[in-house]
Amino acid sequence: MLRRIVQFFAANTFITLPLWALLIGFGLLSYLVLLPREGFPSVEVPVSIASGGYFVDDQERVDAEVLGPISDALADRPEIESVSTNARDNSFVVIAQLDPDFSSEFGAELLAEEIGNIDLPPQAAWDVQALDAARFLNTYDLLVGVLGPADATAEQLEAAANDLLPAFDGWDDIAGAEVVELIDRGIDPATGEEVARETSFNQSTTTVDGSIVFRPSVTIGILAADGVDALAIRDTTDAALARAEADGLVDDAFEPFVAVDFASQIRDQIGSLQGNVLTGVIAVALVALVLISWRASIITALFIVTVLATSVGVLFLFGVSLNTISLFGLILALGLFVDDAIVITEAIDAFRENADEPIEIIGNAIRRVGAASISGTVTTVLVFAPMLAISGILGDFIRILPISVIVALVTSLILSLIFIPFASRLIVLS
Repeated sequence: MLRRIVQFFAANTFITLPLWALLIGFGLLSYLVLLPREGFPSVEVPVSIASGGYFVDDQERVDAEVLGPISDALADRPEIESVSTNARDNSFVVIAQLDPDFSSEFGAELLAEEIGNIDLPPQAAWDVQALDAARFLNTYDLLVGVLGPADATAEQLEAAANDLLPAFDGWDDIAGAEVVELIDRGIDPATGEEVARETSFNQSTTTVDGSIVFRPSVTIGILAADGVDALAIRDTTDAALARAEADGLVDDAFEPFVAVDFASQIRDQIGSLQGNVLTGVIAVALVALVLISWRASIITALFIVTVLATSVGVLFLFGVSLNTISLFGLILALGLFVDDAIVITEAIDAFRENADEPIEIIGNAIRRVGAASISGTVTTVLVFAPMLAISGILGDFIRILPISVIVALVTSLILSLIFIPFASRLIVLS
């Protein structure tokens, strides 16, 4: 049965050639246009956070009057496995570790409900957050830093950052930009008056006369519009900063720059993938040239490109983005699926002397090595398959790796039984 299927695709150029062109075209379209570029896949973290301010200048009062009641209320909730708290003189943080079956969004709603039912001091301000491990500061897609002089105060840094915000308006790729405030404002329970406290501290590094020094800074969080990937938001942010410099929105004493983003890492990894593809194509082509023939080297090189293009297209259909994990999976699979190409190409070349008709040669070769090629690929797939069953945060994070590898391996097996016999009839057996 397998032999007949292979011979059918090898013999029917009007079916196999358009199919090959479609796979290459869709794969390239997915790689260049359709697939979003991300740093890490979105991971569901079963942790929620509540934080706030209580301006009493007394860590023990914050702990006793705010954190104590919150901890007691959350201790009775079965959805929460553990609660850890941290009190400062004027602020507090509550970290709730949820049961793995519950999401961080659910935990945030639970914290808001429980804290809202507690009789806390009216001067205590609080907020809850769900964690998003794929974003910076749990909220932003990119962080812009505004570096100030060594003696810059928090007020001066915030003012410089606010002056920069208009530069991010009017861009389709940017949904919003906001200053991550260093100063928190609230009510002093002793006087009833509004007070301001510097509750955050931020510094960034810069180079002065060849030496790395620390200088005070403030952060601007950038939110990407829906459907905008890490590369696009970085390019737009760079353009916005260039416009800010041209419009003179920031004093010369302050220096805005992209502090943290995923684009640089993604570009490096995409470059690594493309470099590995080029290296793999050359290496496999040389092996095929030396050990088989120059015609076989052309087929194996085309096969590698076809498999990667098709795999990327399949990942797009599965809803998998190009990110750190999926790119690593494709690079890893590159060293695994070339075996299919070499084995079948060599078998077809070896049977050239045993028959006159190209279709008969292809059938004999597939009958000899087809089962072995399938067995080898299935065995490798089974090695990676158990990783799909890993649960929890690790499972959410790493599951894309076996998906990428298995997609590439299965794709290579199918194409080795369709594309290589077809190409061999046209190139090797012509």
